[in-house]
Amino acid sequence: MKSLLLSAIFLLSACQSTQPVVSKAAYDLGPALSAGMTNTAAPSFLLSDIRSSSALESTAMWYRLYDQPQQLKAFAFARWTSTPAELLSLRLKQLTAQHGGRVLQRSSGELTLPQVQIELDEAAQHFSSASQSVFVLSGRILVQTPGKPAMIRVFSLQQAAGSDAASGVLAAQKTADQLIETVWQLIRSAGQNTP
Repeated sequence: MKSLLLSAIFLLSACQSTQPVVSKAAYDLGPALSAGMTNTAAPSFLLSDIRSSSALESTAMWYRLYDQPQQLKAFAFARWTSTPAELLSLRLKQLTAQHGGRVLQRSSGELTLPQVQIELDEAAQHFSSASQSVFVLSGRILVQTPGKPAMIRVFSLQQAAGSDAASGVLAAQKTADQLIETVWQLIRSAGQNTP
């Protein structure tokens, strides 16, 4: 009897050890390729640290369901490699450099360049059904150009996604690139404003 019990315990532990361990997939915004962007030259500017809502201060990948749109939920087996603000800041710097511009920190002492501040309110996948969703990126951009009035732009960008986190990542990359082009346009507009 004792040997039967030990055999059963051994078999159970062997079965448990062969179960695959599900790990979280880690995503970023992909390589800094600007294939879907315009070929216009990027301006140079100073960038403050991107601010975000408290929910976005983690690596969780958020979504909202069609029957519970007021509730933010995190994907169980997917996460960002860094916070959305940090990923967006890195992509902004990379793509600006690719298009001939420079992104400097506010502490650089370059007081003649426009200063850009971005605040993120939402970076989440919104599901309209079990198989359809859009990635939503929303917030505000503030541009201050020396000797010119400050400009504020409220943005809410959307890109179609699918039924899983991976499709949301591709949509997030497209919304990030849209936002970057919006920043460049706003800097140009701010420079043309008369005080």
